[in-house]
Amino acid sequence: MISNRLKMVADYVENCDFLADIGSDHGYIPIYLFKKGIIKRGAACDISEGSVLKAKLNIIETGCQDYIEARCKAGLKAVYDNENPDTIIMSGMGGMLMIDIMKDDIEVLYRSKRIILQPQRDIETVRRYIHSIGFKIIEENMIFEYGKYYNVIVCEKGIDVKYTKTEYMFGKILISRKNKYLKQYIHIEVNKIYNIISRLNSKDNHIAKRRKHFEDMSELYEEVLECL
Repeated sequence: MISNRLKMVADYVENCDFLADIGSDHGYIPIYLFKKGIIKRGAACDISEGSVLKAKLNIIETGCQDYIEARCKAGLKAVYDNENPDTIIMSGMGGMLMIDIMKDDIEVLYRSKRIILQPQRDIETVRRYIHSIGFKIIEENMIFEYGKYYNVIVCEKGIDVKYTKTEYMFGKILISRKNKYLKQYIHIEVNKIYNIISRLNSKDNHIAKRRKHFEDMSELYEEVLECL
């Protein structure tokens, strides 16, 4: 019922009274966690009426209707004013959308104890934003499923250690732990960059600048590979 990428997200949820899953789709994570006895109550939240309807059906079919509520609302507006979620999950969306959701209702974040993020894109920007609002990254992991690499970033309130540009790009924890999926991902990206460089042979000034940009990128990627 639950994919490996969603299970990776769920594995970072600790025992809690209330979980808010934003962009929940069909409610798989709250159902899984309730059945495991990890959460007492959950909200499966999504802006899509179709997804929320499916989540409601899944909740009923699994006998969780007294403990998990499917809510059709945008972003963190699905969390009521009188609720203090122990954990907020956001997955299955782009990093910039994730940041917009957090910006729109940032006070909800500060009422939570833990945020678990799985951005599909712009992961570096998400890491920087998390630090800018007074949260630290306490865990990070990566997985490969269905032909795509997925990150999970676990955050709690506090001041983090300083990150370098490279650590923001690739993940300080992933680098320090020599994550095998990060190594695979970088190998693939480096090969893509070298293919681009090989096609940029013109002496045209604009193309020369592009070639220099990709050469600098390749050096950065190779630098990280040496650490893995």
